[in-house]
Amino acid sequence: MDEEHRCRIHSVSPYGCSHFDAHQTNEEADLRSSAGHYQVDLAWKNDHLYARLWLLLKALGRVAPSPVASRARMRTAIEAQDSSSFPRAKTNDGYVDE
Repeated sequence: MDEEHRCRIHSVSPYGCSHFDAHQTNEEADLRSSAGHYQVDLAWKNDHLYARLWLLLKALGRVAPSPVASRARMRTAIEAQDSSSFPRAKTNDGYVDE
């Protein structure tokens, strides 16, 4: 949450913001995640606008790191912060300043 108690995630991840929170069990989060993945799969199978937009973004070079790569980068940053003797500042984009 920001200083005015607004969600900082919603603007970049509206599905995640509206469907997940820190109070859920892993099982509940997995069920919701699977439902989202199922809808994405249907979009690709049915040549939905969502899939076409992904192809356009890829052609324009607008490709984000995979969730696996993002989680690995996040784990590395958390471990580095935990092992340091002083807290590290976070930048506006969520990356840890080196």
